[in-house]
Amino acid sequence: MTNPNQAAANAEPGTPAASIAQVIAFIADRATMADLEPLSDACADRETALRAQRALTVEPGQTVKIVDIRPAWMKGLTGTVESIDRASGRKPRAQVRLDARSTNEARWSTTIPEGATSHLVRVPLACLLPQ
Repeated sequence: MTNPNQAAANAEPGTPAASIAQVIAFIADRATMADLEPLSDACADRETALRAQRALTVEPGQTVKIVDIRPAWMKGLTGTVESIDRASGRKPRAQVRLDARSTNEARWSTTIPEGATSHLVRVPLACLLPQ
């Protein structure tokens, strides 16, 4: 892992990289528990916003990787988006047809007919990473 103090020292002053490096160095060396709580909240809020932005880019026909999901057995599976349900009042979800490799992996955790080379799963859009 890179030393945060060294990264801060090597970054071009006034750049976003320098600012981030300085924040990381502060967290690593001097942050108190009181400092960390709002940072943790801000990081969680930003991750939520980025997932929502990523969800807007998902379209039928795209190849996607499943990320940030529970149950954990679905993480890393890949497939093609068949349809998207953006019904109001519900989390937008996609029907994803798993590819042969992912279908084979999923067979260990869910019921899939013997010999099937694809399997349809329903996944929140925020958990899909376009490939």
